[in-house]
Amino acid sequence: YNFVPSCVHTIISPTSVPIRNFDGGFSLDVRTNFGTPSTISSHTFSISPVPILYDFNIPITVLTKSKMILRDINIFKKYVKTTYVNIAFSISIVDKSIQKLIEPKASTVSERIEALRKFKGIGCTTGIMAMPLLPILGDNEENIRKIVEIGAEINVDYILFSGLTLKEGNKEENK
Repeated sequence: YNFVPSCVHTIISPTSVPIRNFDGGFSLDVRTNFGTPSTISSHTFSISPVPILYDFNIPITVLTKSKMILRDINIFKKYVKTTYVNIAFSISIVDKSIQKLIEPKASTVSERIEALRKFKGIGCTTGIMAMPLLPILGDNEENIRKIVEIGAEINVDYILFSGLTLKEGNKEENK
């Protein structure tokens, strides 16, 4: 899952510095691909960074599509008592058959919803990242309405929507 503490200035990758000082403080951005076999890369962490971030009491935002984050729920229970903890799940397609085609190895929408409920239940700030809303498949009223209904039922703190942006040149830049 992606960990993005507030005031991100650094990305941990093979070419970046893990911690950067600024004005007496520091920020850290750890990006992982936990539990999503379709996206596992050679840069995937084999352990969870959550206990380490907890030890330093760093505010944390987690964006994931994997139910694997639940393995750290006991740490998050302690974490949320001392600092800001924001858990967001990517949910951009609610239809199970379409989601299975687009994200075949990711946690199902039902599993993500259940995990969101659990994190809301322990006091975390929670959200849904409805991004990208894929043309035709996700950017329709029925899908958007279902996402909002899920968020309202769980009482998430926010829902962020964004469409798919394929600007001229982006495809070449991201090769």
